[in-house]
Amino acid sequence: QTVAFDPDAQKDSISRAFGIDRMYCLYYSNTTIDPHAALAMLMKTGEVECGSVRYLFPISKTTNDPLIGDEYALTNMNVFNAWDSTFGDTSIVIADVDCAINIDHQDLKNQIKDNEGWDLCGDVNVSGGAMLQPNNNPRPREASASHGTHTSGCILAQGNNGVGVAGVAFGCRLLPIKAAGSDYDNIGAGYEGVHYANTHGARIVNCSWGGFITTADTGFSNVFLHEATRNNVLIVAAAGNNASSNDAQIEYPADGPGVLSVGATDQSDAAASF
Repeated sequence: QTVAFDPDAQKDSISRAFGIDRMYCLYYSNTTIDPHAALAMLMKTGEVECGSVRYLFPISKTTNDPLIGDEYALTNMNVFNAWDSTFGDTSIVIADVDCAINIDHQDLKNQIKDNEGWDLCGDVNVSGGAMLQPNNNPRPREASASHGTHTSGCILAQGNNGVGVAGVAFGCRLLPIKAAGSDYDNIGAGYEGVHYANTHGARIVNCSWGGFITTADTGFSNVFLHEATRNNVLIVAAAGNNASSNDAQIEYPADGPGVLSVGATDQSDAAASF
């Protein structure tokens, strides 16, 4: 079955310029056919300009200490000095593309852009090849799917409210985008998430996930990174876990054009294992 990548792409001039209005997702039932082999067969027809398999990107893990950011990160980044100038601005929308975001959390519920949020996957097993079922509920379906709530809190948990913690840019507004299905440890609709952010008012897109993709597939992935640049959108992506070097193995989207690649540091400001 063939489904339009974004049925509304025709309405957006930048999406049309990058051919996103001509992109489709192809689902097939014969699971014995390797996705790369299926893509190769499509390319041989001459009817397909470019394509990519759907990658499942692992989320970039954080430590399990709920107060880790409160203990040292704000100091390491000189955030307190920055707050002397600004807490951010409500006109700046930051999209967080992640496994799910608890928009009812006490530190996030007042930070959401126009009460918006989107789920690109639904409650389906994306890694099993299920068709995406988008809806307007970005909330986690299981308590353990907390990664996105954590990253959104790091970015802009409400400050000066007397509870919890404060995000780095808590004066800005959040666009929560759920890009994982029931297999919530893997981001199955990451580029759909980036595209949604590009076309729904975000100025910054956070991607705390990533992984290896083939060089051949970077052409398809780069479409959405170039779309972001054309829309004056900055994509911030995790450099990866384990203090590894991206020079040794490509990490996408962090190694993509125009992307700000960010790694974590520990209390000593040395490269962290997460």
